[in-house]
Amino acid sequence: MEAYADYLLLALATPFALWAAWSDLRTMRIPNEISLYAGLVFILVMPFFLSYESFGFRVTVAGWVLVARFVLNALG
Repeated sequence: MEAYADYLLLALATPFALWAAWSDLRTMRIPNEISLYAGLVFILVMPFFLSYESFGFRVTVAGWVLVARFVLNALG
């Protein structure tokens, strides 16, 4: 089941990626809601298809990336 989780995530994330690309081309802005909805889909769907270790690792890495982005943004 875990082997297909990446393909499922790709299928679920594709509409958000297309929405972001279309919005960026149309208005040169990407709404924050796109990231929130994509993250919400990941949090709600992926625990059923990934092991707890894999899911926890992905969420942990996402958290560290978020912290790193805040630090880099603060440093300019």
